Amino acid sequence: MKKPAVRLAAALLAVMLLAGCAGAKETAGSSDTGSTVPASGAMTPLHSLTTFWASGPEGAYVTVNRPEYGWNILYIDYATRTGVPLCSQANCAHDSDGCTAWLPKNTGCRLFYWQDKLYMLTSGNFESPDTLWEVEPNGQDRRKLLELESYQAIGGTILASGRQLYFSLMELRDGQARQLLCRLDLDEGTLTPLHNCLDEDSSLLGGWDDWLLLEVIDPVDPAVPNDLAHVEEYSAAMRARTHSLYRVSTEGDREEEPLFTWAGDSGVAGGYGSLLYFLDTGTGTLTVRDLAAGTEQTMQDDRLCTTRYTDLYIPVEDGAIVPIQPEDMRQYPIWYLYHDGQLTASRYQYVGGTALDAPRNRIIADAGDSYLVERNFDSPTYALVPKADYWNDSDGATDIPIQVQLPW
Repeated sequence: MKKPAVRLAAALLAVMLLAGCAGAKETAGSSDTGSTVPASGAMTPLHSLTTFWASGPEGAYVTVNRPEYGWNILYIDYATRTGVPLCSQANCAHDSDGCTAWLPKNTGCRLFYWQDKLYMLTSGNFESPDTLWEVEPNGQDRRKLLELESYQAIGGTILASGRQLYFSLMELRDGQARQLLCRLDLDEGTLTPLHNCLDEDSSLLGGWDDWLLLEVIDPVDPAVPNDLAHVEEYSAAMRARTHSLYRVSTEGDREEEPLFTWAGDSGVAGGYGSLLYFLDTGTGTLTVRDLAAGTEQTMQDDRLCTTRYTDLYIPVEDGAIVPIQPEDMRQYPIWYLYHDGQLTASRYQYVGGTALDAPRNRIIADAGDSYLVERNFDSPTYALVPKADYWNDSDGATDIPIQVQLPW
């Protein structure tokens, strides 16, 4: 399902590309920017646009679609190797408000787990705002922490440090768009804007130590006309813009000098903790920087060259998945696994562009010696896969299947 919050975020970003970020200095539903809430502990990645599940200490939480009844939240227990609806009621049909595992139709739900609590970020449609709920691990005692206005949406990356969450807040009002870096205090429920991204296209890539990592793209030269008579010229100027990666403090102060920069649209960056990945599809070069250790590793492989848009999928700290779209758009993207300096072409399909019943290789959670992996989306199928076998793209012979108990 295409999550409504993601669609709204995409619409907001599209407007930002054309108009830049602009707007009033106050955000509806937000506290005064002058308040100070100290952060505690290193940044922990909780969520990105490629994840709609949550990883707990002994199991994981996922959502599954029930076409006639809405959605259910399943809990996958590593010890029993079973997946069941997140509901403790006997003889429950899991299809109404009385069930802790049920979500209505057309409800987007992004899950993450932090400090012994499950969090649900829900959105119904364009008219229904993003709402953040705190839930007990068994699904009980759902508590509303934050409800945004209908013109607001939380971006894809969510980070945690102590009792604070950090994320991008995007707004679209009267044709004007802007993006704010925000901090949410989980105990007080207060939302504090930290950094107003004016006249720049930016995205929160991740966090390292007690810093936020912000990618900023320079605006198009105002001398380049943005009208129907100069579409190609303006598009070329958009593609040639300079990207910069900055550190931003938990109080919203951005360092003057970026960590590094790159130009053009052939580069894409992503990260997990202190590890920062940079892929240049023009040269087929993948660079991994460890910001904590101060080390850098670069590999070049022509298989990573493409003129098509691509992305980086980094669900764990052990490695990354690079989907490369062949020049022939009739072909499916190739799912490359990067681990320990090696690049392996996977026999499985990339999550983004294949038939729903195609075999998958998507990491859901780190389960200790194994990964919890989604093998099929249309009919929820999961397995525990030994980590070494995953990165070696094993044929599934060592998979430990999860017995999913669906209510239909």
